[in-house]
Amino acid sequence: MKSIIQTLIIVCLSLTIVKAQQLKRWTLASQGTQKVVAPFRTSWTAAGCPTCGTLTASDNKSILRQGFQQPPNLYNNPPGCLVTAKFNITQLPSQICGTKFDFEYDGTETQGVTYEWNFGNGSIPRASNQANPIGIFYSSPGTKIVVLTVKQGGCTKSSAKIVTINANQVGFGGDASVDNVNCKNEKTGAIRLTTYGGAGIKTFKWSNGSSSPAIDKLSAGRYQVTVSDGSGCSFIIDTTVNQPTQAMSFKATIVNETCKDYNDGSISLKAEGGTPPYRFVWSNNLERNTITELTAGKYPIRLFDSNSCEIDTVFEINVRCKKNTNNNIFDTFTPNGDNLNDTWVVKDIDKYPKNELIIYNRWGQIVYNKSPYVNEWTGTTNNNKELPTAAYYYVIRLNDEKGTVLSGSITLIR
Repeated sequence: MKSIIQTLIIVCLSLTIVKAQQLKRWTLASQGTQKVVAPFRTSWTAAGCPTCGTLTASDNKSILRQGFQQPPNLYNNPPGCLVTAKFNITQLPSQICGTKFDFEYDGTETQGVTYEWNFGNGSIPRASNQANPIGIFYSSPGTKIVVLTVKQGGCTKSSAKIVTINANQVGFGGDASVDNVNCKNEKTGAIRLTTYGGAGIKTFKWSNGSSSPAIDKLSAGRYQVTVSDGSGCSFIIDTTVNQPTQAMSFKATIVNETCKDYNDGSISLKAEGGTPPYRFVWSNNLERNTITELTAGKYPIRLFDSNSCEIDTVFEINVRCKKNTNNNIFDTFTPNGDNLNDTWVVKDIDKYPKNELIIYNRWGQIVYNKSPYVNEWTGTTNNNKELPTAAYYYVIRLNDEKGTVLSGSITLIR
């Protein structure tokens, strides 16, 4: 069995074509040593499932299928798709500091093209969206598979190359882990460095004066660090601590209680900024942005966003009723038919055509109501039944822009 496998590998590696191939799947699975030699053609399929085995087309868009099933329509590109995914690799060796790699897109950089690089295991950084990423290094030796996927409109192309990293090529470098500022204008950001390779004691020189591998209590902004080792090798990491673009705030709509014990006040909040979603917690543990049926008083609330940023405040509900303090409303009238003070007069009531009048007796029962009121009440009910001499309570809603409500007592004398 071993001799059959070896024979198949030799046959596969001995077949060539004129042009190099692009790999649409870069996972390679075979028996024995792997090696990519360009140009090449592998065309042997044995005991495979449908769409398995090793296949190569002749149109420079070959698909390597080896030991696993391919997804359907991996690159179902429209006609006229001219985008390419070819790229070049340049090594920048250093006997002391390891080898760095520059990757160059070997196509035309046009508008609307996006690049997705994956540099393989142990690469720093692991990926990039630049057209020509530079200064990539590897923190461990071994065989690395570099994949570039290029997209433009409905076109998608990928290609892959193998990079072999020897022990003396492992580079000195590092990467940064960033904690952004959760609440705007606070100093809660942090940056932690992880370094790879290098010799001797490492030193850190930050743009903010710090000299440790981790810095915290940071405000939003750009931070740069130069890391050096005992051999004189160094690298620079430039990173940014971000924060929400807008501080959390809210707008409140408050409706005061019409009159004492009416229980018709309300508070409605609309939050913005920070990081949604928001959480509203009132002093009675209700969690909603609007509360209703409120009486006059104070209502504390705590507002949170998803980063636990917090605003504490207190809203107050007042009574809208205004006692009459001028001579616009008479507090006594005598509806006895002598044509003197027979109707209850509210001066300038005609300026409020949407007004509403309600008259209560001393037991709180409504005995008369009118909308709009135009100074015609003669001391009767709505059914024209005469009311006895007594003190009554009135509420007038002017229904103006301010929501003015007037209230007070009136004495009816016959």
